[in-house]
Amino acid sequence: MSDQQIELTAGGTPASAPVKSGGNRFLEELLWLVMGLVLPAGSFTFYKKAAKRSAGWAVLFFVLFTSVLAIISSQAFNRQVDTAVQDIERELTKMVFPAITVRNGVATAKGPQPYTIYGNDGEIFAIDTTGEIQEIDRTRYRAGFLLTRDGIQVVDNRGRDQWISWADVQGMAGQDPLVIDKDAILGWVAILLGYIKAAALGGIWLWEVLGRMMILLVIALILWGIGALVRPGTGFGHVLAVGIYTYVPAVYLNFVLNQAGAEFPFKLSLGHILFWAVMLLFTLDVFGKGSLARERSLRPWRVLIGVPELFLMPLQAVQGWETTPAWSVIAWGVMEIALLVIGIQGVLAQPPEPVEPPPAP
Repeated sequence: MSDQQIELTAGGTPASAPVKSGGNRFLEELLWLVMGLVLPAGSFTFYKKAAKRSAGWAVLFFVLFTSVLAIISSQAFNRQVDTAVQDIERELTKMVFPAITVRNGVATAKGPQPYTIYGNDGEIFAIDTTGEIQEIDRTRYRAGFLLTRDGIQVVDNRGRDQWISWADVQGMAGQDPLVIDKDAILGWVAILLGYIKAAALGGIWLWEVLGRMMILLVIALILWGIGALVRPGTGFGHVLAVGIYTYVPAVYLNFVLNQAGAEFPFKLSLGHILFWAVMLLFTLDVFGKGSLARERSLRPWRVLIGVPELFLMPLQAVQGWETTPAWSVIAWGVMEIALLVIGIQGVLAQPPEPVEPPPAP
């Protein structure tokens, strides 16, 4: 039997209807992936159809969706880091400290010395190549940096003392002479910033994709057992697919709550599990055969719930408006208008209940 004659559903049972030939399968699957970004936030029918599809496509959607979320989160992190670096650059511009030149492992400084900066909690930063300050006084200072003629003394917050010679520093930098001034420090900050951003993106991606997938699988196992009790024969793929797509409205709702200033622990996880449980019961036809359980065709206007958040989330990450309450009001307003439109459309499109014929005399 060919792969065009039978298709496994998310529940692991073969679909009875044959796959129609002549269509572009790639475009169909691509359209389904795009619909997954918005329809899970407002279409009950979407979950009915998703539960009958291969769970592999749901996993692929989850990887792509959470990868996009990781990029958005990293952009928000980068914006915060860039703001902090700009503050550091402004402070460096205001500061006047000696420019250090290291030749053959020996440092000289141009400018007034000793140059010292004192912290509020017993820290010190000092530059002195004249020999007036030989080492950090551990009885007066808890931590600090001292740049001398021969090297660098570093004392950390735990009291550990480390000495690094200028010869070793030049060997690592591969420069002779080695110049340390404002421009050099800003250049090092830029290089360090690039490594920090790359590491942050990698860490966020691992958490958003792999970390959340592991949590998703554990919850899916629990709900699979419950679903099998409610509806014997329920497949694990059915439960997993519903859980993956209910993560979309949970993310959007979490974003709207954040914009409204609602903060409480685990609101994303709680919202996801709530949506997951309700949609799983719905796809298992637990609610009976009434109007709610009837499967209908997908309605494009249902995207009005998901589309606003789809655009607002990246904009918020890149631009940032935490200090602008108007954007919170806009996010809430757009959401409420979308809900109102969908509610009115749903009432108008509701089919009339069938009328039972009168009993025969």
